[in-house]
Amino acid sequence: MQRILLLIILLFAAPLFALQDADAAAENAETAAETMDTAKATETPAVPPELPRVAAIGRNQQAITRLAQQYPHEFVELAGEQEAYAALYLPANSKEALGLAVLLPGTQQPADTRGALGLLRHALPDKGWHSLMLNLPDPDFEPLYISPSPQPPASEPELAPDQLSDDELLPLVSAAAESAADDAATQVPGAPEDETPALPAEQAQVVQSLPGTEEPQEPDYVSRLGVQLDLALARAQEQNAALLLIAAHDSAHLLLQYLHDNPQQGAQLAHVILFEPQQSAAASGTLAGLVEQLPLPVTEFYTAASRTQQEQARQRLNAGKRKTVGSYQQIRLDALLPDQAGQANRRIAGWIYKNL
Repeated sequence: MQRILLLIILLFAAPLFALQDADAAAENAETAAETMDTAKATETPAVPPELPRVAAIGRNQQAITRLAQQYPHEFVELAGEQEAYAALYLPANSKEALGLAVLLPGTQQPADTRGALGLLRHALPDKGWHSLMLNLPDPDFEPLYISPSPQPPASEPELAPDQLSDDELLPLVSAAAESAADDAATQVPGAPEDETPALPAEQAQVVQSLPGTEEPQEPDYVSRLGVQLDLALARAQEQNAALLLIAAHDSAHLLLQYLHDNPQQGAQLAHVILFEPQQSAAASGTLAGLVEQLPLPVTEFYTAASRTQQEQARQRLNAGKRKTVGSYQQIRLDALLPDQAGQANRRIAGWIYKNL
């Protein structure tokens, strides 16, 4: 009988013990989940490392690399303060050189162009001149400048109100009440709230004039070309040689503008030669106006294949006749010859040999 009672008690007690174990396991699981949530909430997020910013590379730097690899014996680097420029140099094939001829191809034409100036840079050394063909900077390239990421100011951790003492809490409450009263007194009904109060005009001017508040302005194409010409002319001064400048197409307009803005550079100039001069949107003034104002000897080689080109050439010739200092002459090339580049090379090289 006792065994039967004991068996009945065990049968009823087993489910109760199982329920208690299940409840305890559930409570343990909930406690573990709450602990994990609290740890995630208090854990500071990992700050991803700042990737290094790669400087943008323009065609000018690419041209330097290409020309240095293809023409290791002719390549010359003209190093400026902010930028380096490329050029191709050929020495004169004579014991005593007559001078240095600096050639400027048209815009976006490389230093190893195969046009008339490309033939001329190889022909001039046989005439006793050093030739230096410039690789002009890219007018369309705008370098990308990225300002550094702003760093948040270091601030001390704020304490919760229940962690402050009575002496520390009372001043904060009083300051908050006074600020709320001032805002309510100055607030106009129906007016939009201004989150950032405007500075007075004098203070705004002071802020704008502070160093570092203005965005850096990059030099334009004309300024960069001027720096490259300065470096090329300095090379001629180092060699103590006479200087001959030859420019083609729109670079002829830019060259005249450079010589007009820098009259001191014309001291050692032997002559200026323009080949098929064209108006450039980057230069100021007109070609005819610069021809008249430039006090240097200038010779132009041109091909007037249309009435518009003939009229423009006539305007430049008339402006050259009005020059008070320096000479100006035009030499017309035959527009019907199939080898235009070869004709220009022979005519220009022959004129240099006879007259300079």
